[in-house]
Amino acid sequence: MTKHLSVVVLVGVLGLACNGWADTYTVSLNVKGDVYDGNIGPSPWGSVVLTLDNGKIDVTVNGNADVDIGRTSSGATNIFGFNYTGSDPLAITLPTGESHIYLSTTNTTIDQFGKFDYVLALSTQNAHTWDPLTFTVSRQTGSFTSVYQLLQLSTGATLQDVDFAAQVVNCWGFVGGGTVNSPPAPEPGSLLLLGTGIVAAAFWIRRRRAWAQS
Repeated sequence: MTKHLSVVVLVGVLGLACNGWADTYTVSLNVKGDVYDGNIGPSPWGSVVLTLDNGKIDVTVNGNADVDIGRTSSGATNIFGFNYTGSDPLAITLPTGESHIYLSTTNTTIDQFGKFDYVLALSTQNAHTWDPLTFTVSRQTGSFTSVYQLLQLSTGATLQDVDFAAQVVNCWGFVGGGTVNSPPAPEPGSLLLLGTGIVAAAFWIRRRRAWAQS
C-alpha cells in the first residue's frame, strides 16, 4: 500500500510541475505605432495576460490609466492582432452578451506591426471600448499545452515585429509588444514545483532500493 501511495504522490507532483511550467505569462504593450495624439502618456500603455486553463488560453488585454482597448467611431475596425505557433484553426469564446467582436483569419496587416494570422475586429461601425478586453482561445483540434504557443511574432513589420498589437483609444492608434525571439523563462513557482518533483523522484527511488534490499 505504501509503495502505491508513493507512486501516486510522485506522479501527482511531477504532473503539477509540468502543468505549471507555462501556465501564466504577461506581455507589456510598450511599442508605439501610428498614434495620432501625443497625450498617450508614458510606456507601457497596457498589457496582455495569457493564462492556460484546461487546454485553452484565457486572454486579458488591459489598458493603462490613460487608454482603453477598442476604437472610436472613425477609427479602424481591427482592435487586436495575434499569431499562433501551430497550423490548425483556432476559435475564440467571448464573454456572455458580447456581440460586437468577431475573429478574422485573413492574415491582416496592422499598422506598422506587420501581418497577423488572427485579428479581432468590430462587427459594427459604432464606437466600443473595453478595459479589460477578455476572451478565450481554443484549438479546434487538440488542446494548448503552454501559453507560449500564443507567442508568435508578426511578420513584415516596418516598425517592429511583435506578438500582439492592440487598438487603443483616447489617442487613436495602435500599440504593440511581446517577446524578442526567444520564449520567456519559467516563473519561480513553476521552477519550485519542478524541483519538488525531482526531489520526490529521488526520494522514491531511494526508498524502492531499500525495500528491494530488505
